[in-house]
Amino acid sequence: IEKYCRPEDLSNELCKKFIENFPKLAYCTGVDCKKILYIHNLSESNVICSCSNEFCFRCKMNIHPPAPCDLAKKWI
Repeated sequence: IEKYCRPEDLSNELCKKFIENFPKLAYCTGVDCKKILYIHNLSESNVICSCSNEFCFRCKMNIHPPAPCDLAKKWI
């Protein structure tokens, strides 16, 4: 990230778009958490942020095993 966005620029719209569109990066979905998570293996979907928030990296919803994201979205 630092290669493209300096820490002081992370609120910049261009940096936000970069993070949102880079498949291995995601903003934590935790309340008041502004951390950006990097996932090494895209086949993994459940992540835990250092703020203790757990979520599905693919769909950004609460963890929903064993249901796939599309089915979990129908339930909510």
